[in-house]
Amino acid sequence: MPTAPQILTEPETILALSLSAGEWNQSLELGIDRSASTSLDQFDRALPPVGPANVDYQAHLVGDEFRFSRDVRPISEKEVNWRMRVSSIQPVRLKVDSHQIPKGKELVIVDSLVETVLTANTEVELSSGNRELTVSLRPLPKSTQLLQNYPNPFNPETWIPYQLHQESLVQLSIYSSDGEMVREIDLGLKPAGNYQTAARAIYWDGNNESGEQVSSGIYFYQIKTADYQQIRKMVILK
Repeated sequence: MPTAPQILTEPETILALSLSAGEWNQSLELGIDRSASTSLDQFDRALPPVGPANVDYQAHLVGDEFRFSRDVRPISEKEVNWRMRVSSIQPVRLKVDSHQIPKGKELVIVDSLVETVLTANTEVELSSGNRELTVSLRPLPKSTQLLQNYPNPFNPETWIPYQLHQESLVQLSIYSSDGEMVREIDLGLKPAGNYQTAARAIYWDGNNESGEQVSSGIYFYQIKTADYQQIRKMVILK
């Protein structure tokens, strides 16, 4: 009896990345599906091994011993990560072709510890050479929070992390220990997300509104959004 043909199904979510440099173009697909496995399965698209000849441009997703043009991972409430390798002789432009990010998630690319949130309107430039990047699908925060600055104590600069559960106008105010306003930083309208790495957290150079370095001591920083405000303490040591 002949075997019934296998019915191929598409993953529940596909996020298509487009890479280009000059006349070179390549697409890679990140996917999630509740039926997917962490190893090679029917959703994935493996690439053939690289030949001995030098190639000026190439990009692929890394999975065990395989090279993928599509790598589909199981759906998770936690962070889902993909490793991507890019080799190029000149900078490469990367953008999201299809923006089907699940509700309550954000897509982030990490290149040399620098994080960029990918949206349908974002174009990232990757430096030339051989590099490995991480692309992460992360859950958005369920609440807005102001977190502890780092380093703390510090001299003269520090980063102030926070998270937003919804799009908000964000303002940070810094006060001396006697309640005098030292610096006000208006961040404008920020999308929901995690602002915790040095690339995304609020940066303070230790200067007041006049551009002068403040003295050693205890300072307070306060974040305000439409529905949230919180204050924390930090210390400058010189």
